[in-house]
Amino acid sequence: SPDSDGIFAGDSITVSTTGNVTASATEAGFAMNADGTISMTNGTTTLNYDGMENSVGPTKPAYNRPDPAVVIVIDGMTALGDQTVDITAPMIGATPQKTTTPGTGYTGTISWSGNPETFAASTVYTATVALTSTAGYQWPVTAPTITAPGQTLATVPTVSDTGSGNTLTFTVTFPATAAALVNLGNQTVDITAPMIGATPQKTTTPGIGYTGTISWSGNPEMFAGSTVYTATVTLTSTAGYQWPVTAPTITAPGQILATVPTVSDTGSGNTLTFTVTFPATAAALVNLGDQTVDITAPMIGATPQKTTTPGTGYTGTISWSGNPETFAGSTVYTATVALTSTAGYQWPVTAPTITAPGQTLAAVPTVSGTGSGNTLTFTVTFPATDTDPGSDDPDTPVIDNGDEDVPAVIVPLNPDNDVKIDPNTGVETITVPTGSITQAIIDAALEVAFEAGGTEPTVEVKIDKPVDATGAPVEVKEVRVGISVSDLKTVAESEVENIKIASDVGEITLNTGAMKDLIASAGSQGTVEVVITREDKTRLEELTQRQRETLSDDERVREVYDISLFANRAKVENFVTQTGKLTIGLPYELRDGEEPENVWVHYVEESGLAVPMEDGRRYDRNRKAAIFETNHLSIFAIVYEADAETQPGEDELSGGSSGVGCDTGFGVLGMAGWVILALFSLKDRAGRASSR
Repeated sequence: SPDSDGIFAGDSITVSTTGNVTASATEAGFAMNADGTISMTNGTTTLNYDGMENSVGPTKPAYNRPDPAVVIVIDGMTALGDQTVDITAPMIGATPQKTTTPGTGYTGTISWSGNPETFAASTVYTATVALTSTAGYQWPVTAPTITAPGQTLATVPTVSDTGSGNTLTFTVTFPATAAALVNLGNQTVDITAPMIGATPQKTTTPGIGYTGTISWSGNPEMFAGSTVYTATVTLTSTAGYQWPVTAPTITAPGQILATVPTVSDTGSGNTLTFTVTFPATAAALVNLGDQTVDITAPMIGATPQKTTTPGTGYTGTISWSGNPETFAGSTVYTATVALTSTAGYQWPVTAPTITAPGQTLAAVPTVSGTGSGNTLTFTVTFPATDTDPGSDDPDTPVIDNGDEDVPAVIVPLNPDNDVKIDPNTGVETITVPTGSITQAIIDAALEVAFEAGGTEPTVEVKIDKPVDATGAPVEVKEVRVGISVSDLKTVAESEVENIKIASDVGEITLNTGAMKDLIASAGSQGTVEVVITREDKTRLEELTQRQRETLSDDERVREVYDISLFANRAKVENFVTQTGKLTIGLPYELRDGEEPENVWVHYVEESGLAVPMEDGRRYDRNRKAAIFETNHLSIFAIVYEADAETQPGEDELSGGSSGVGCDTGFGVLGMAGWVILALFSLKDRAGRASSR
């Protein structure tokens, strides 16, 4: 039955009637439910009971109907539905979350197992969440779905009571917190003092358990002159570490802390902060002006100059092409000079004029960086050093006609960048950088040749014997030297007559005609490659069967070499002009008792026929090499015959299965018939060999 004030939202009444209970369709707030109840959500409504009217509402009507039969529900509340509740997972040292973010129609509280003030290490915590409905809302009897992002509910949500203020409760159990944090101790933090024109340091070197940032008063992009700067340093602890509540001692070498370090928060990620105030920076930097730098010109045997005389506001270092310990003869050297500004000075962006007395700068000076400590760099290329007239060392001269030594100007190489060696295969690859053969080198070669009495001007690519990290020599079986077509044209189109490639494996000198033939084969661009291979006499896989039989079975064969030329990877075996000539030197050290006049060079045809070169009986004691000229490249053998008295072209080297069916060797054939046949054959072949 209604209370004394009538029927309001939330009240239930029992109406005594056995008749039909109807509600007018035009009256707002009423609904006839399927279970026979009538719901009233708002306002005043007239109910009809067997044709009789009775007002229901806040007007305190008289109400007298016995015999309950129908329940009229007047309900002004909204049922709460599915909800998402965020709960912050426990972290060691953190303060537990006590409330949830309020939602529409409810608020929430969180209690934690153990009632911790802060979360401990290595502990499993359970959160009990109670969501309480607010005015006009209620949790329905059957709890809706509750989601806690990133977590799994430990219990099914339950609803207590009905109406506004009823509660929905659930629990979430979290994984154990991390192990106990390590308290960070005393630290040393390096801070670079401000310098006029320098860029401020933004971070510290990371330490064990922390990282650091630095901010500067005034937020400068670069430090100004005559200014006091304060650095604020913030050190943030990383996972597993924390700054203790009482800050440890912090040291900034060379500086005094302006404030006592303070710690903010607890647990991993908390911070320690301190400040350092630096003395005022120097007055505005002085821009350095024109300078004169003395560089001692290279002299054969002298030690290279490594530093310049310090000037007001700068110091200088000098590096030399090829990194020589002492200067060699007949060599063009380039000095790279780096002048570094000192405190209070800087090189301006536009480099001033630099003078090197007695020399011409090879490149315009350039400036790198700004502020004190920036550098100005320039290069000077010096004329070739003198030839050492008293030297018997064969590394400098190039064989011209077998009787005279011709000094050559060496093309500088950078052993770190231009020379590569594979210690497993013994293959050494040299790449002469494009542009290495400069006009200065051409001029130096002409000058050296003139001073030597009008010998043939020669440019040389010299490959030093490689060593390993311990300084021990590395065995090289093959040398590959690549020279750009443009550099080769620089030589061929000048008055220089030869270019020489020299190594411990062998040497080859190309005259102007040979260079022009290679350039014609390669075209206007690309690379020409020279390959010199010292073959293993017991392993001649690359040779034909007949060549292997000829070379491997005869003890008089001392060394076997394969020499090749390539123009853009295409093999060049013959020169098309009559002027192309190659002078080749093949290393061979005389054995005890051997005489140089018995050392011959033979050209080995694919058929296995070994033909003596026309001038192949020429051994240079100084160079310890057999020297010969040819215009055809292939397999060459160094042969020693102790009893040889015949001239080149009269005998052939043949294996046991070649020739005319007998082992003729190098000596005079024992049977007259064979002699006639051999001489007939050799007369024909000697003509061909002489052109090779």
